[in-house]
Amino acid sequence: MLQEHDNAEKKREEALKKRKDANLNHVIISEKRDKKAEKLLMQTLPYPYTSQEVFEQSMRMPIGPESNPATVVPALIRPELQLTLHRCQQFLVL
Repeated sequence: MLQEHDNAEKKREEALKKRKDANLNHVIISEKRDKKAEKLLMQTLPYPYTSQEVFEQSMRMPIGPESNPATVVPALIRPELQLTLHRCQQFLVL
């Protein structure tokens, strides 16, 4: 029985050494997968981006009025291409 306890203790110590937070004091990193957060992760890159680094860099850059001057915000949120809508009329031919 003591030998089983010693084996269990050794397995526990080896498992603790393999953890991400093994060398961090007062920190516990959960290694469980979060199913709710997994739904929010993107599977593919959006159209204009060609690499993951460029996409993540653009997501880190804030474009809101809280973090940028009021004169710069309209330029940041302006669409690249502006189309004017024209109204087409079809005449009824009798």
